[in-house]
Amino acid sequence: MSNTAASKYESIQILEAKRMLDSLIADPIQYDRWLDRFSSSLTARLTWGKRVETGEEEFLRTLHDIKNTFEQVGSRGSQLYNRFPSLLLLPDWIAPLKRTARRLQKWEANFFKRLVNETRLDLAAGVAQLSFARHFIENKAVTGLSETEGAYVLGGVFEAGVDIAAAQIKSFCLALCLYPEWQDKMQTEIDAVCGERMPEFADMPSLPVTRAILVEVARWRPACPGGISQLQILIQSQSICGNTASY
Repeated sequence: MSNTAASKYESIQILEAKRMLDSLIADPIQYDRWLDRFSSSLTARLTWGKRVETGEEEFLRTLHDIKNTFEQVGSRGSQLYNRFPSLLLLPDWIAPLKRTARRLQKWEANFFKRLVNETRLDLAAGVAQLSFARHFIENKAVTGLSETEGAYVLGGVFEAGVDIAAAQIKSFCLALCLYPEWQDKMQTEIDAVCGERMPEFADMPSLPVTRAILVEVARWRPACPGGISQLQILIQSQSICGNTASY
């Protein structure tokens, strides 16, 4: 996504961040719950325009069930078929995993298409929020994707992003607990630039220490296997304290 396109969704990120901070201030003991809700709600709103209020919504539980099933079935070495691919040539009646896979695929496809249809109904009613699903519906002919393909792409966006966002924030909190002196430096910088208000995206060029800490957390504890591609995306063309990253 280009910077111009991403900027359209900044207001959603700011709103969800404020809601998370409000919950953290009111009940810091449940910080893990609030961080997970922030990640789920932000990702669901960006993807389908759906807001998460409690974290126990039916659609959210189903999405997590799909993610967990995929991780179990697709994990390396979890299935004999991964070690001996020739077993996939066996007929269904003696290959139960193939029957299970087809059943799961149908269940996932129907659910993902249901979420797109809900966005389509909101769009027809004039209440659809800005989201990737809305963009897909309005530009379906341009994308060249079928309904099922588009629904799966959107589902994949949510599954890929929901845990990564929460994990990265938790690593950030851990880093500040382990290195409180950098928390003080970051707070001093934010106070100097923003005063009593919350930081905005437009403030980022004026917050080199804050940006450096965010980049270091991504390098220190990447929230995905490998983590290299996300780290490069994060710091590409970033100028921190006069030093420009180049990749």
